[in-house]
Amino acid sequence: MAFAGVPEMQALLDATVDAVMIINARGEVEVFNRSAERLFGYVAQEVIGRNVSVLMTDRDRNSHDGYMQRYMGTGVPHIIGIGREVDARRKDGSVFPVFLSVGRIEGMDPPRFVGFLHDITLRRETMAAIRRDSVGMSSRERNLVADVQRSLLSNRPLLVREFVRALTEQVQHDIDDVESTKRPAPSTLGGLSLVD
Repeated sequence: MAFAGVPEMQALLDATVDAVMIINARGEVEVFNRSAERLFGYVAQEVIGRNVSVLMTDRDRNSHDGYMQRYMGTGVPHIIGIGREVDARRKDGSVFPVFLSVGRIEGMDPPRFVGFLHDITLRRETMAAIRRDSVGMSSRERNLVADVQRSLLSNRPLLVREFVRALTEQVQHDIDDVESTKRPAPSTLGGLSLVD
């Protein structure tokens, strides 16, 4: 389904950075925006009308229709309104992590759902590198790393200026520590002190 009669809505979907899709109560994709095309490697026409499970790993694919049936029968949401990390599958079969947020479009019967997907590959790689590189750090450095990790997990970027300031202070502190231990004791030669 395209928004041919509503050019503003189509423009909004096309300008959205994250992948956006709308599915019906049977799990069939009705809307697949340009960011979704780039993220998954499909052209919208290849996905529209197919079950959204084509974009899922086997683990999630096997459970998805049951989740939808349970929601349709009980009205109790388990993922709707709650974002979570899941793995997704591209057209080429590669699997990658996304942050998925799902909402129900109110006033539709049968219901339709909108999903927003954000690729978190870089965030996961950064977190792994931070954990790997934090071995042997001082407690102050570990606290700084923990602040960065919390920022990455919350999807709220740490203020760059504050991060750079804290990092600069830590580096200067480390340099000062090294410099204070490197100063050699003055040498003497014939009763004269030799200094640099």
